[in-house]
Amino acid sequence: MTHDMTGNIHLLFAFLSLLSGVLVFTSKKGTKQHKIFGYVYVTSMLTLCITALMIYRLSGSFNILHIAALVSIVSISLGMWNVLLKRPKTGWLPGHYEFMVWSYIGLLAALVAESSTRIGMPMLIKAGVEDFHSWFWSVVGVATFVVIFCARLLWERNKKNMGKYHEVFDRKSTP
Repeated sequence: MTHDMTGNIHLLFAFLSLLSGVLVFTSKKGTKQHKIFGYVYVTSMLTLCITALMIYRLSGSFNILHIAALVSIVSISLGMWNVLLKRPKTGWLPGHYEFMVWSYIGLLAALVAESSTRIGMPMLIKAGVEDFHSWFWSVVGVATFVVIFCARLLWERNKKNMGKYHEVFDRKSTP
């Protein structure tokens, strides 16, 4: 029962994170609306990650998915550190942007990996595949790599098209 409740909470906050993340990225930056959506996103992501750290059904022990949750917690924390404390004094915006964007990319990678295993794994089981865990981790790895690779390409392309933020990204912080 505990795993079912934890899994349901995890799923609920995964959807809330996906939705609030889109709202953050599509809202005008620096506005009250952007900040509200941002706090909903951060709270949802932290809850999502904490529940992820409580789920051990897959392997029975700490695994790479738990490491991903810890990396996400660090990314979100550093992104909020930049915006809340305005550190570094100059150039804090690129740090905030990068950490928050990569936290969302990680969320999308998790979504694609989870979806591909939910769809692909039943097919493999039905086909009588013996080595289920090797296939599972292979699908998760490939799906995650594809999302992160594509995101990196888009990141580089969009970095050049950041409009008024372009100068901030190219400016070097002064000591």
